[in-house]
Amino acid sequence: MDGNHMHELGRGRQAVVMEDGSMAWKVFLSAVDPKLIAQEGANTQAAWDTGFPAPRVLAVEHDRLGLQKISGPTMEKQLLSPHGLHHWGFVLGQLQARMHSISGAQLPPQRDILCEGIRKAPDLDGGVRQKLLERVLAQPPEATMCHGDYHPGNILLAPSGPVVIDWINATSGWAAADAARTVLLLQAAVHGDYGRPHWMRAIIGYLHWRYRRGYGSLRPWSEEAVRYWLPIVAAFRLNEGIPEEERYLRRWLDSQVL
Repeated sequence: MDGNHMHELGRGRQAVVMEDGSMAWKVFLSAVDPKLIAQEGANTQAAWDTGFPAPRVLAVEHDRLGLQKISGPTMEKQLLSPHGLHHWGFVLGQLQARMHSISGAQLPPQRDILCEGIRKAPDLDGGVRQKLLERVLAQPPEATMCHGDYHPGNILLAPSGPVVIDWINATSGWAAADAARTVLLLQAAVHGDYGRPHWMRAIIGYLHWRYRRGYGSLRPWSEEAVRYWLPIVAAFRLNEGIPEEERYLRRWLDSQVL
């Protein structure tokens, strides 16, 4: 990787993506366990191997991943026009429904990861923690391919079609839990302390509606199943230390009758 010939493609909370010819290097900004980087590489390659639109993994190093470069904007950037919001919101749901029709057998078990996250969730009432663990363990196992952080910012619109990126949280598990994670992210984007104006919150609300419609056009959408998983994924989200969302998540968890 020659730093003199690279330029930045994008930046997130944990990593920066740099272009290097036909490759995109995801370079982690702080000390990350190399095992986690290797796991993200394995997850991404497993998704690509199924034929689902994910980047191909080209290299795994101790602090970075070398990926197939995907040219195109994020879906998030295409949502500010009425047509883009209407169209891509529907595609957002359809693409996740397609993902949920694929086996995730090569991915880590979602059950174990959710339970570990609930056990580690900071300042969670002991009784609530136990009830959430019981909820997870009460469900018959599923082996659906789940992304774990599916939202418009993790989808690139390539000339050939949408490509889903950032597979670090990918698991084999319950489709409804994965959908609940997306619902939670959209709800937190509206109700969290982001200081967004009313018009932007309205856009996210409409996106949420179109996402559900798109998903339901290809797979049954179960509101009951999503509601079952929402408290679980909310507790899990507390581990991620998002200051703008913490008050909303705690207030929402406190209001739940488990």
